[in-house]
Amino acid sequence: MKIMSFSAVEILPALLDKSKTQTIRPAWSRFTNTDKQRKPYHKVGDEVRLMWKQRSKYRYFCSKCGIGCDNDTQQVTKNCECITIGVIDKTQRNVIITEVLEIEMFRFEEEQETICVTYSGGEERPTMTDKDMEEIAKRDGFNSSIDMIKYFEKNYISKGDTSTKKFYVYRWRNK
Repeated sequence: MKIMSFSAVEILPALLDKSKTQTIRPAWSRFTNTDKQRKPYHKVGDEVRLMWKQRSKYRYFCSKCGIGCDNDTQQVTKNCECITIGVIDKTQRNVIITEVLEIEMFRFEEEQETICVTYSGGEERPTMTDKDMEEIAKRDGFNSSIDMIKYFEKNYISKGDTSTKKFYVYRWRNK
């Protein structure tokens, strides 16, 4: 079974309450020096296991801040300053992929403050409406499209970068 791992604390509440029904992943490898687009890793119909910080040595995590807990005592380890509401297991649940979309994010100019998001489609890229952006952000577990854009600017599209970045949107239903 394929695994989809998450580590962004911004989406942790939505992952836990199961309101997160999609994820946006780069269509290129962040670990090579190439922008060559990859094929989507997941296909419609795939059963996927959702996990929190799959590669961590910890099995349990604080349900508020996502920091690892001691595997034996399930007590939060160092650096957790929140009042722990509870502890979660890294294995969340199994889902079925229902849709795979391709989107693009870019800036028109180096000085442009925010990034644009469009559906992929060659020269005639249909721009997402504000309603589309809010829906995609909510389904992805963000509080708003502004929070989602800030996350992608911080992690994928730096200031001054005018290149077009492609992403896959994987949507799912709970199994």
